[in-house]
Amino acid sequence: MIEFITLLLGLAAGPQVVELAASDDVAEVRLLLNGDQVAVDVDAPWVIELDLGADLEPQLLEAVAYDADGRELARVNQRLNVPRPPAEARIVLERDAEGQVVAAGLTWESSGPKNPLHTRAWLDGLPLPTDDPRRIPIPPHDESGFHFIQVELDFSPEVSAQAQAVFGGLYLDQSQVDLTALPVVARGNAKSADSEQMAGWFTVEGMAPRVSAFEKGRLDLVLVRGPGVGAAVASLEGASRQGLVSGGSGSPGVAGVGSLGNIANMAEASATDRLRQIMAFDDGQRLRILVPRARVQRGNTVAMRLFALSPEITSEHGGMYWALRQDVGLPGLAPELRLADAVAVAALQAANANRRRGVLLVLAEEETDQSRQSVAQVRSYLTSIQVPLFVWRVGESSQAGWREWGDGEEITSFPRLLKAARRLDEELSRQRIVWLEGLHLPNQIKITSAARLEPAVASKR
Repeated sequence: MIEFITLLLGLAAGPQVVELAASDDVAEVRLLLNGDQVAVDVDAPWVIELDLGADLEPQLLEAVAYDADGRELARVNQRLNVPRPPAEARIVLERDAEGQVVAAGLTWESSGPKNPLHTRAWLDGLPLPTDDPRRIPIPPHDESGFHFIQVELDFSPEVSAQAQAVFGGLYLDQSQVDLTALPVVARGNAKSADSEQMAGWFTVEGMAPRVSAFEKGRLDLVLVRGPGVGAAVASLEGASRQGLVSGGSGSPGVAGVGSLGNIANMAEASATDRLRQIMAFDDGQRLRILVPRARVQRGNTVAMRLFALSPEITSEHGGMYWALRQDVGLPGLAPELRLADAVAVAALQAANANRRRGVLLVLAEEETDQSRQSVAQVRSYLTSIQVPLFVWRVGESSQAGWREWGDGEEITSFPRLLKAARRLDEELSRQRIVWLEGLHLPNQIKITSAARLEPAVASKR
């Protein structure tokens, strides 16, 4: 009866025009923002103007259709400024005649490639075989106990999907529930707490959602580099004495035309194996690089400015030192630096897979930032979606600039770079993911005084 034509993807703030499609029996459409009415239209075509406010924050936009007598006919919603993946997956549990779960059936939809290249699955944190991604066998287990299954599908280096399901215990008659992932930092022995011990640790609008799972899992880190970072890292005092030299001319290399898709090949062309493995990544960690200069891409109706994001970089490609030194160049980049905007987009990408997460901003040469959002607005937004921000300043020339980003790590030598990397690993390793029953905006979830946890953003430096 009513549908959104305008989908507010990416980051949305300020004045917006929203178009809807409604059936003939709809006489009035009302828009609600976070439960409060913000606009009304009583005539087709259903094109409504509203103001989302100046600040970036997760919000719920609802459209409610009424007939001529004021009766509600239907409502639809879209969540704004939260991760919205280009692919989705769903788990359907298969049971035998006794009601025992014997397999997890998997279905998916993708806006890119139609079938996954890689599939990974875990039951209560232990890996499962995924020879047939559409049917994943579940080993024998105690059905009276609680169990948590996770599946990840990679359709391309840029497109992935995740699905979760719970069964057993309180979920004997329920195979599919909506879950929200919340990153937290555990205090003391809370790292070993189970979901039942966490009852009452969280509230959403005065209600206590059930905790379905508590796990460490994998890590997503997005790197945003300011101007001159590659050269500043390469010239750090102490680096050359440790034999960290690039192969050939010393230029770290340039990405291929129009894409960062061949970033893995840069390592072979531009650095020795030893350089690539300095500050190597763990197997459960993936790093991606986001370029803070936008490119214009035509959509169906408007031109969009998008930031290029690299495919996943793992220990097979190189470590953090290699990633910092790469000189990524792309055609069609706007000359304007939009560092704050890029950090906000990086946070969305870091949170997209519902894993442990963080954004690493590395600064060197100062340049005018022409972002639409201020540093204060972006910092507040990262807090609202629970993405920690880590700031490094590299080289002597960076120490006096970029102060609006806070103190961060001052890196003037290679040993200091190593120490900063170790501290970053320590902070990120403290994170855990709590899975709460229901779909909630992250800024609606509160951690109570009874919890032995703190918000993930409390771990930032």
